[in-house]
Parts: sequence; structure tokens; C-alpha cells
Amino acid sequence: MKQIKRGIDEGKNLLKNKEVYSIFMAFFSYVALGKFLGIAYYQVVMLLLFALLFLLFRKTEYGNKKYRRDGLILSSLFSFLLILGKTIFIGFNNPKVSFIEGLFQFQNIFVFIGFVFLFLCLMMHVLPFLVEVNIKEKHKMNQKSIKKLFWIFLFVILLGWLPYLLSFYPGNLSSDSLGELQMIMDGFTHVSDHHPILHVLFMAIPYHVGNFIFHSKTAAVACISIVQMSMMASIFSYTAIFLYKRITEKKLIYALVLFFALCPVFGYYSITMWKDVLFGGILLLLTIQMIVLFENKETLTIKKLLPFVFLSIITLFFRNNAIYMYFILAIVSLIIFKKEWKKFLLVFVLVIGFYYGVKGPVFKSLHIQKSASAEYLAIPLQQMGRMAYKEGTFTEEDKKLLEPLISVEDLKKLYDPVIVDAIKFNKVYHGDVFDENKGAYLKLWAKLVVQNPVVAVEAYLTSTLGYWYPNIEYWSVQKGVVDESYGVKNAAIEIPVLSKYVNDAEKRTLPLVSMQWSIGLGVWLLFFFAYVACKRGTVKNIYPFVPVFGIWLTMLIAAPVYAEFRYMFALFTVLPLLGIYAVTVEKEKPQIKKKTKKGVRA
Repeated sequence: MKQIKRGIDEGKNLLKNKEVYSIFMAFFSYVALGKFLGIAYYQVVMLLLFALLFLLFRKTEYGNKKYRRDGLILSSLFSFLLILGKTIFIGFNNPKVSFIEGLFQFQNIFVFIGFVFLFLCLMMHVLPFLVEVNIKEKHKMNQKSIKKLFWIFLFVILLGWLPYLLSFYPGNLSSDSLGELQMIMDGFTHVSDHHPILHVLFMAIPYHVGNFIFHSKTAAVACISIVQMSMMASIFSYTAIFLYKRITEKKLIYALVLFFALCPVFGYYSITMWKDVLFGGILLLLTIQMIVLFENKETLTIKKLLPFVFLSIITLFFRNNAIYMYFILAIVSLIIFKKEWKKFLLVFVLVIGFYYGVKGPVFKSLHIQKSASAEYLAIPLQQMGRMAYKEGTFTEEDKKLLEPLISVEDLKKLYDPVIVDAIKFNKVYHGDVFDENKGAYLKLWAKLVVQNPVVAVEAYLTSTLGYWYPNIEYWSVQKGVVDESYGVKNAAIEIPVLSKYVNDAEKRTLPLVSMQWSIGLGVWLLFFFAYVACKRGTVKNIYPFVPVFGIWLTMLIAAPVYAEFRYMFALFTVLPLLGIYAVTVEKEKPQIKKKTKKGVRA
């Protein structure tokens, strides 16, 4: 018995030995990376990888229980998403593959454990640093110096974007862009709110001014690009100044400005005629205003809420689905600002009432057509499409009811896991039939989901894959005018060095640079920064994250494309601000209680 006990004690001591568990963790991570990346284990580079992993685990301290617990939660979440995402991606175009069977393969358990170890190791280095770091530096500047700095930042950002304007002059126009341009050229005779009317009106002003001065439609479009560039650069410069005045470390602000100037995402999108571009800038301004409100919540007045009201209205009218995000924002605001709930309730009633008043009676009186119902039916259509594609259960009654809208055979033939356009823009799909029988078809969809639950979940995960799984490569930018129509022509100014730089900046083969195009990675960082903000302060510090979280949730509810970058461009405009905000959050100082004759009061 003594020998057995001694053996058990020696085993426990062995497990506590750092070298032993470092080898153990390194081995699992080594297996996970090899399996996930598809690298053969016999390659010499894998031996080097194992050695580096061992050294990394050996140098990591796991003693802090607070960070170890939270790190384990985050690591488990990210590891699960990696495995789930890859499983879905592998079975994308194979009707015979079940994602459930693929997900619970034995090798995936190994991969999951390995990634948990790897992420946990990284978390134990990063979390304590970000939660405890102090990057604030007190410095004073007068208003004149601040204005000068604003113009310097603006100039630097515009200079960084200039190569894109020259390489794609007069700007980047997709088919959606030309749809908006057609409304302007037609004098708003046929108008639909498929494209936000406010954005179309914004483009109309520089277009008509440019066309009047230069008598050229190409030059008129260039005027739109230049105005948009200037507005976005001004918003980013204002953001840098806002952070600068919050006594954030200077070098970090300078790096931020260079990031805005040199990051290809912003260069490409600065000259792309999409509503998503300016919406991203406006959402950034709204987020800044929310930080201001939150940090001054004890002294709020109606006057201080006016900028928030103005930006709320602009935000809602620059993106049709922003209203759903705004409902979430309203609920969270009423919870966080419970002492000022009457003021915020008034604000949200006014803003939402104004929005529906304009979108309803005003638009109707102006004969502005509503967008098609298929715009918000993407997920149900994709789910029914995959059910047909995978030979799911459809009763004869189901087929008969579905026939006037679209037949099961057409659903099977047209289904594309990447995008719903193949269905919703096909002549065999009759959207007007759905509009006349919404209740019946929504009931049918719910019934089909119950009949085919596994395929329904699989279809949903497939349709939203790019919004939570980082390893997705999909079309992200428009280069030049998609169709030289309406008198607008590609007229790029060829400068070989600049053209090569601009075209290479969009390639997914460039190390680190290619990561900027990953929506899933951006979402992961958003969650991570939200966690840091909460740990440095309280859960209420998540408030500035709510708008972009809301936009992300709307994509999860009604994503027409499985990874459309422009729909989440706003995430990348606000992410730098939220990242810096997160690491500058400070604990709220407890209120000092004063003694009075009757007792104690705050």
C-alpha cells in the first residue's frame, strides 16, 4: 500500500512539473495546428513548431485564477467556433455531408483541446497586460494647437488614400452604386428605398455640382469620391483628436492616424460609392457620442443629448436595417441610464417616431417605393433552399403551398450556400405572392424548420458563416466602374508603383495585411475588447459597443450573403476606437457619503 501511495504521490508531483505539462500542452497544440492547417507532421517545420510551442508554454504563468478562468472561457469559445466553422465550410457544397457527424469526430476533440491550450497560453500573457496597463499621459494643448493637429491628421489620411483615387479614378462603382446613380440622373422620377434616400441625396449634391462645372459625368462621379474621402478622413481625424483630448498616450494616437491612412480597407472604401461607407463613419461618430454620454451620465441634460439625437436620426436614415440595432440600443440605454430614463425615453420616442413618420406617410406621399420583402427573408429562403438541396422533408401539402412562391425543384436548382441572390432575383421567385400571404408562408417556413431541424440549423450556420468564422475569403472590394454605362468611364491615372501598391494591398496572400479583410476576426476582437472594458470597469462599460453589436446581430438575423465585408464595414471603423477605449476605462470612484443631522446621504 505504501508503494502504491508513493507511486500516486510521485505521479501527482510529475503532473505538477512545469516541463511535463508544457510538453503535454505543446503536443496537443501541435496536433491541433497540424490537423487544422493540413500540414504533414513529418515536415521539419513542424518539429520547429513543436519546440516553439514548448518554449511558449514553459514561459507562461498560470497562477492567476481570475485570468485563468476568464481565459479558459474565451479560449473554449474561440476554439469551438474554429472547429464548428471549419466543419460547416468543409460540407458547404456536399448534400450528403452532415455537419453534426463531422463536428463530433474524434480528431476534432483533439483539435479543440489543443486550441484551448494555445489560446489560453496567449490569453495569460495578453489579458493581464490589457486589463492593468496604463497608457494615459497628461498633456495640455490649447484650442489653436488642437485645430492645427486636426488638419495635420486630415492631410496625412487623405495623402494615404490618394493612390486609390488615382488608380481607380473616378471611383469604385458596383451595380448597386449605379442603381443609386441612375436615380440621380433620372431626376428622382423612379425612387425606391432599396437604397437609403438620404445617401442618394448626399451623392446628388456633389454630382450635380461637378457635372455643372466640368460637363462630364465621369468628373461628376469623381466629385462624389472626393467629397466622401474628405468626410471620412475628417471623421477619422476627429476620432484621433477625441482620443488625444482624453489624454491617451500620444504615440498611440499617431499610430492610429497612420493606421487609418495606410490600412487598405479604408483606402479602398473611401472612394467606393456605397451607403455602407458613410454609414460606417456616422456609426463611429455615434459611438463617440455614446462614450461622452456614458462618462458624463451624472450631469446629463436635454441639451447634451441633442448631438446624440441628431446622429441617431442620420444613422437610421443611412441604413435600412439600422432601426433594429436602434431598438437594442434604446433598451440598453434605458437600463444603464435608469436615473435619467425619462429623458432617454423622450429621445427614443422622438427619434423612432420621426423615423417611422418619414418612412411611412412622407415616403408614401412622395411615391417612394418600399424595398422588396426578399431583403429580409434571406435566411428563411436559404434554409428552405438547403432543405430542397439536401432532399429534406416536404409533404405534398407543403409543395402545393410553396408552388406559387417558388417550386421545390427550383429551390434545389437555384440554391447557393454563399448568397441568396440566385433565388430572390430569379424570375421564378414571386415576391409579390409572399407579400400578399405573409402569415401563411411564415407559418410554412416554421413548419419546415420543425420537420428539418438539423438542415435548418446547418443552413443558418452556413448563411452566416463569415460573420463569426475568421477563415473565410470572399469578394470584399470593387475596383473601378463595374459597367461603363450612364456615361461614366474608368479613367485611372496610371502610375506603375502606385498601381502595384494598391492592387497588392487587396491580395489575401500578404502576411498580416490579409487579416484586415476577415469579418470573423473583427468580431472576435470586438468581443475581446468588450471583455477588457468590463474587466477594467464594470459591465456597464460595454455601452459604446452596443451599436456595432446591434449591426452584427442584424446580419446574423438577415444576412443575404454569407460574408459580405461592406455590410460590416462599420465594425472596422469603430474597432480602433473601441480597442483604445477598452484599455483606458477606469474604475468608477465610489460616491463620498456626507453625514447630516438626520443620517447619512450621498
